[in-house]
Amino acid sequence: MPPDEIGSALQDLGDQDAVTRGRAVDRIAEEGDRRLSASLWPLLKDPDAVVRFKTACALAAQGDRRGEPVLLWALGNRDLAALSLEALIDLCAPGAIPSLQAFARRRFLHPLERLLAFAALHRAGDPAAAPRIEACLASSRPEERGFALELCGRLALPGALVRLTAVLADPDDPHQLDALRGLRALGDPQALPALERALSSPDDEVAALAREIARELKESRP
Repeated sequence: MPPDEIGSALQDLGDQDAVTRGRAVDRIAEEGDRRLSASLWPLLKDPDAVVRFKTACALAAQGDRRGEPVLLWALGNRDLAALSLEALIDLCAPGAIPSLQAFARRRFLHPLERLLAFAALHRAGDPAAAPRIEACLASSRPEERGFALELCGRLALPGALVRLTAVLADPDDPHQLDALRGLRALGDPQALPALERALSSPDDEVAALAREIARELKESRP
């Protein structure tokens, strides 16, 4: 944002309207400037729960753990739980392990939410979490296996490159797009040969995404 827009967003953090404050938090979060984090700290005690939650997520994206209690509170909110798990993945918070383990044990939990909980546990340092994610790679539920593939790359699990490129190389595997998303998150230039082979895929969507990721990897080279 231009300096005048940043100034406007900072001013709106003190607005009387909760919606305006929440939008200001979003704008500052989109900026991704760690120097602005301190301006968000007071909003962790905002009277509006949504503003507090948005603030905690914005801080988590910057690696700031001040909002961790708010994120753990949000695990009990049906509408906020998945977003809270995403933020806790960013946060890598060892102190959140007991709450995340309790969340993952809940009955009737959506499989993808459970996978998000395992991902957050892995980033927090729980050694039992990665095997749980890897076990889902053999799931008969397409959405569960697909998301597990994506998380393998996002979390850079051991053997992720081999697993993902093997899926990408199999034209009969229905999860090639999930493997590509995992490779994008992994960001390993060693995936380039597999991506370049995928450019000739008969699936236009697979070929287009492989081309896009290959370009990104080449542009990120030093």
